[in-house]
Amino acid sequence: MAGGGNKDSGRERVGRAAYELFSREGTAAVGVDAIIAKAGTAKMTLYRNFPSKTDLILDFLRRRERLWTEEWLQAESQRRGTTPAEQLLAIFDVFGEWFAKPDFEGCAF
Repeated sequence: MAGGGNKDSGRERVGRAAYELFSREGTAAVGVDAIIAKAGTAKMTLYRNFPSKTDLILDFLRRRERLWTEEWLQAESQRRGTTPAEQLLAIFDVFGEWFAKPDFEGCAF
């Protein structure tokens, strides 16, 4: 029952649905029924993998960190700078460009 890399697992579907909804609407505004509907799973699937909404929010934060900090921000700063100082300064450019995008989501809370 471990939540692994199977993209079609109930855990993964629920986690992706929660991530999408929390990113757009915030963690407080989204209920578990909306997540279940978006994921196309049974309520039991959600609660077997995430015993509480807090567990869903923690999964959301881990996904967000992986996607935005580890996979995007670090990679982009390394692409733009060759030295540690250049990479650090590149983060400000990356954020400036990101914040100016019309689809910028802002804070999920």
